[in-house]
Amino acid sequence: MTNEPIVNRSFETIEELEEVLIPRLKVLMKQPEFIRGLTCFHWWPTVHTCV
Repeated sequence: MTNEPIVNRSFETIEELEEVLIPRLKVLMKQPEFIRGLTCFHWWPTVHTCV
């Protein structure tokens, strides 16, 4: 999910990478249920961050 904006691209500096990646991360941070649905599988041990 975080690779979408950076795939097939190269960046000269970490700052350039951050300019592209941080907006995507902000969008994903507003979708916790979507992320949880993709990462908290029934067979994983229950941890506090997935509950």
